[in-house]
Amino acid sequence: MESAVLTRRGAGLTCAFLILAVIVVACTTKVTVCPAPYVLDQTGTLMRFAPGAPPGPQSLDFQADMSVKAMTCAYKDDLATELEVNLDIEIAAVRGPANTSGEAEFEYFVAITDVRGTVLNKEVFDMDMDLGEPGSTTKAIEGIWQQYRMLKGQSGKAYRIWLGFQMTERDLEIQRQLTGK
Repeated sequence: MESAVLTRRGAGLTCAFLILAVIVVACTTKVTVCPAPYVLDQTGTLMRFAPGAPPGPQSLDFQADMSVKAMTCAYKDDLATELEVNLDIEIAAVRGPANTSGEAEFEYFVAITDVRGTVLNKEVFDMDMDLGEPGSTTKAIEGIWQQYRMLKGQSGKAYRIWLGFQMTERDLEIQRQLTGK
């Protein structure tokens, strides 16, 4: 009978030790908070028209739209000051009637800001897409990897990730005319 008591007492101590170990690990594990990603309103859609032609349905070369599909992040150091972000961006492009090459070439950007909107880093990427038949939509996923250095004690909540198409002056002027923004 005594051996049964010792066995239960040993099992109880083992359970108590395991619970304590889980609590210690949970309390020391850093929770990664990703910065919020946003597609910048005015630059989330890009409409390109045939060079020199006024904007219109028949002079449309292509239209591309951007959205965030997935995002993961992880701290890369013990102080939680370096954050690695992996972002999947979907770009859906429609070939317009003026597009004779079946291709769309453009640039897009990824920028990181603090909560006040101060740009801390911006990177511009080139993209070439093969488009389908006129009027059809082609989709592509772009995987972006970036690493950010943060101030000690701050989390991803203190930052924002902004995405959009890198527009020429003409692109931006046309976008403003068409959207009224």
